[in-house]
Amino acid sequence: MTTPDIIPSSERLMDSAPSQGDAAQYRWLAKLKISAGELDAARRVLLQGLAAHSGDLDLHIMYACTAGDLEKVCAALEDLLPRFAEDPKAVSTILSAVTVHRAKLKRVRAGLQEEMGVSWEDTCTWPDPEGLERFRGVIKAQNKASPRVDLVLDGACVAICDREWDRADGLLHVVRTNVSRTFADYAAFGAQFHQELDRFYYEAISGLLPPVTHILSPPVQSGETLLLASDPKYFRKFTLPFIAALDRMEIPADLHVHIMGGDPESWRAMCAGLEAFTHVRVGFSAEDPGPFASGSSNISLYCHAIRYVRLFQEAARRQRRMWVLDVDVFVRKDPRPLLSRLAEFDVAIRTNPCLLSPPARIAGGLTGIAPTPRGLEFARRVAAYIVYWKERGTWAWGIDQVALFSTYAYLDKIGQPPRTYFQGPADVSSGEGSDAIFYFPTGVKKYFVGEPAAPEISV
Repeated sequence: MTTPDIIPSSERLMDSAPSQGDAAQYRWLAKLKISAGELDAARRVLLQGLAAHSGDLDLHIMYACTAGDLEKVCAALEDLLPRFAEDPKAVSTILSAVTVHRAKLKRVRAGLQEEMGVSWEDTCTWPDPEGLERFRGVIKAQNKASPRVDLVLDGACVAICDREWDRADGLLHVVRTNVSRTFADYAAFGAQFHQELDRFYYEAISGLLPPVTHILSPPVQSGETLLLASDPKYFRKFTLPFIAALDRMEIPADLHVHIMGGDPESWRAMCAGLEAFTHVRVGFSAEDPGPFASGSSNISLYCHAIRYVRLFQEAARRQRRMWVLDVDVFVRKDPRPLLSRLAEFDVAIRTNPCLLSPPARIAGGLTGIAPTPRGLEFARRVAAYIVYWKERGTWAWGIDQVALFSTYAYLDKIGQPPRTYFQGPADVSSGEGSDAIFYFPTGVKKYFVGEPAAPEISV
C-alpha cells in the first residue's frame, strides 16, 4: 500500500504555518498516518497539533490512544483526567474512553478477542463491571448537578450494557424529543417499540419502498448467495473488483448485485459484462431510490440501510441462504467454509462487547441469514426496524447496525433468539496483517489496498 499523495502536501502546509491549521486538520492528518501504518509519525503530528491547540480535548484523547498497548493507553487516558478536572464535560468524555479501553484490556487479559464476541451472553456482559460502575457514578453525579444531552445518552448506553432495555428507551425518548442528530433519532430497544414492528410483514415492507427490477437471474451452483448492494459509483470502484477476485480464485460462488440509483439504460450497461465471468454466477437487480439518491450522503445512507431490507426480501422470496456484505471488502481466502456455516445456523453476525455506543455493538459489514423460521423472523424485524425510522424521516448513518443489535436483544429477551454463528478473527478482519477470509479496510485505507483491476465494463 502506498502513502496517499495527500499526506505529503498536508504535512508541508502544517510545517509552513502550524498555527494556521485547526485542530480538526491535525486529527485528520494523524488518521491518515495511522491508516498508512505510520504510528510514530501520527504521534508527531498530534504533538504538533497540541503545540498549536493545547486545550483541544480530542487531540489529547487521540494522542493518548496512540500511546502503545492497551495498558499504556489506559494510563495515558487516566493522566488526562487531572488536567481537565475543572471541565465536567471533558471528564465524562475522557472517562468514556477509559471505560472502553479498560474493557478491552480485561478481555485481552482473559485471552479473548477484544472486539469479537463469542456468544450473545459474552457480547452483553460488560468485561469490566468496576469501570462501568465508575462511569455510571460520574455521569449520574454530573447529570444531577447540571443536566446535559450527552450525559443522558451516556446513561442510555449504560442501561443498554445492563440490559435494562425499557430504561434505555425512556432515556432515548427524552433525547429524541428535545434534540436531533444523535443516535437517539433511530434507536429503540423496549418491548412496546418492538411490538409496533409486528405489523411490518413482507407486503407492508415492500409497499414502502421503490419497486425492484430484476434483470439477471442465472441458475445457482452453490448453497448460498452473496448480496452486493451499492450505488453505481461503488459498483465500479469495489463490486466489480470483488467479483473478479472471486473468479480468479476459481470459486463457484453465487452472487447477486443490487444497484440503487441510475436508470434502466445504465442498469443494462452494468450487467452486460457480468455473464462473462468463468466461475462465478452473478444475478442483477436495481431500483431507483428517487429523492434518496440525491446527494452522496443520502444515497450512502439509503444503500447501507435498505440493503438489509433487500436481504430479507431475497431470503424470503427465494427461500435461500443469503449473505450481505459491504462491497468495499477484499477476499483473501476461499470463503466457502464460512459461507456454509448457515447450513447449521439461522444467523451469522459479528459483535463487539467493548463499545458503549449502540451503532457499534454489531457490525453491519457481513451478515448471514438462513431461510429458517427464526432466521427469517430476525431478518424481517431488522427490515421492519429500518423502514419504521425511514418513514419517520429520522433514520441516519448506523441505523443498520442498531437494527441488528436491537432486534437480537428483543428476540433474546422473549426467548426466541436465532441459532447464531458468531464470526471470529479467522472470518473477518479490519487489520492488514490478518489472514482472515474477508478484509474490511477502515476509513481511507479502502482506497489504497492493492487489487488487480476488474474487467472493463462500460457503464
